Amino acid sequence: MGLDEWADEDYLLPASPVNGGEVEDPYAIEVMDAERSGKLLTMGGYMYTMNRANNVSVYWQCREKKLGCGGRLQTDINYEAPKELMLHNHAPNPTDVKVCKARLLLVRKSAVANSQAAAVAAAANANPSHRDAKLSRRDTESLLQEVLNELDDEPDSLYTPTGGASSSGTFDLLSPVKRIKFEPRQLPEPSSLSEVNIEGEWSLTSSASPKRFMLYDNKSEEDLSRLIVFATDAHLRFLCSASVALMDVCVGLAPPFFSQVVVIQAPLAESSGVALVYAYMGSNSEELYDELLTVILSKCSDLQINFKPAVFVIPFDPNVFNSLKNTFLHTFTIQGKFYHLSQAMWRQIQLLDLTGFCQMSEDFRLLCCQLVALAFIPPEKVCEGMELLRPYIGQFPHDKVDPLVNWFEATFLYPSSDGSGPVFPPHVWNCHEVCIQGDAYSANVLESCSSRFKFISGHNRPGMFKSLDLIRCEERFVASQISHHSGRLSSTSSDLQGILSSRHMDSPSKLQQRTRLMKAHERLQGLCHQLNVQTIETQDFLRNVARSIRIGDW
Repeated sequence: MGLDEWADEDYLLPASPVNGGEVEDPYAIEVMDAERSGKLLTMGGYMYTMNRANNVSVYWQCREKKLGCGGRLQTDINYEAPKELMLHNHAPNPTDVKVCKARLLLVRKSAVANSQAAAVAAAANANPSHRDAKLSRRDTESLLQEVLNELDDEPDSLYTPTGGASSSGTFDLLSPVKRIKFEPRQLPEPSSLSEVNIEGEWSLTSSASPKRFMLYDNKSEEDLSRLIVFATDAHLRFLCSASVALMDVCVGLAPPFFSQVVVIQAPLAESSGVALVYAYMGSNSEELYDELLTVILSKCSDLQINFKPAVFVIPFDPNVFNSLKNTFLHTFTIQGKFYHLSQAMWRQIQLLDLTGFCQMSEDFRLLCCQLVALAFIPPEKVCEGMELLRPYIGQFPHDKVDPLVNWFEATFLYPSSDGSGPVFPPHVWNCHEVCIQGDAYSANVLESCSSRFKFISGHNRPGMFKSLDLIRCEERFVASQISHHSGRLSSTSSDLQGILSSRHMDSPSKLQQRTRLMKAHERLQGLCHQLNVQTIETQDFLRNVARSIRIGDW
């Protein structure tokens, strides 16, 4: 199924035929002079105001910035060669662009007409009063009709009859603009799980034409059994069209009474993934995962689509692994990323109450990082690398290190006592080849979703309605991304990768962080090359890699 078949029409710029059936160019740029905001640029149904300029480029920001949109555009000094730096979180609105153009043109023509009226009064040796120098309502409507004719548009599309004394109605363009201060909705937070009732606007998308967003709610009042699933039909279609599905656990997004939010993503480009399904879960039990996957498969069956990914990237949780085996009947490949491996290690450290010991002992922190660094050794040599760490492991108290090492070996390395292999063998979580190929940075695209949620909310564990606001905003942002990727609005798929990778390019802190990460990945790539050509010992390799990676909050 192609992208054009499932794309949501609400997020696409309609192509309107003009000039004998030709379609308007969505890349066409028009720059206008606005009295208050300076230069105003329109392109593809979006409006931008000038942010800053230099001798080479001009940078524009979306006119809806105060409402949370981060859309940004770059042009040259002649307002040509547009390049989108950041995507919008809302749909384009060509009608608003036409209304704004009509308003600006009306203001300019009114100013000229007023000046002419004042000049006529002065030439007649009269004292031009305020009434004489202003246009009458009838003159203004005549002027408006002239503006509409100049814009080559139908008047009915730009005004709404209000049924007043005038038979022609009241023009929206002549109505005064009511300016209000935008404030987020303040709703009382539920005090118990039984009060969590998602209905009304909260169960719908926040697009211009709201659609169903909440897919399922089991209404359970038990803390560990509640499950609420959110997904649109369009996003489920896109998920089924992808050959790879990625699952991640966002603990920081979970509101009170929920232990985690499971996010299912699909790759949109080589270096990005988009969140398509959100599941608020009371626990990470295998039963809840079974219920989640059953709900998704049932809805896909209703939509007459099949959810059969060839590759499923999952967190290293045995409950997730067992649920996938129980639910899906077709054969698929299980994969994990380095982000999942380090995340699993940090959760186990917290579960074993070793956080305080890690903070006090730098050597123990280095050991934990070396265990995770085994992922950068070729899969066939991982067990050999583990044996090289044995003498180092023996230096720590057995009551501290043994539970952690035993868990790591049983989960990722050695067969169990009954002869069955580890739950996640080395070839599932190994990233040696990925690092050699220079794709180490994109291997952690899953982490971007959790980081973005934390950045937007400002803290972990937001309230229920704050969390719902975040995923509704993310749904709108993802729909905009998908529309751009489908090629209907502007950027080609090759250009989109640059747009997505530079979403925060104007933030100095984000740029510095990205630079540090890229240097760390280059360092890891160089170490892997040295290990392949045997210019570095395995023990030294593990120690150097451990100093280049981070686990948890260290």
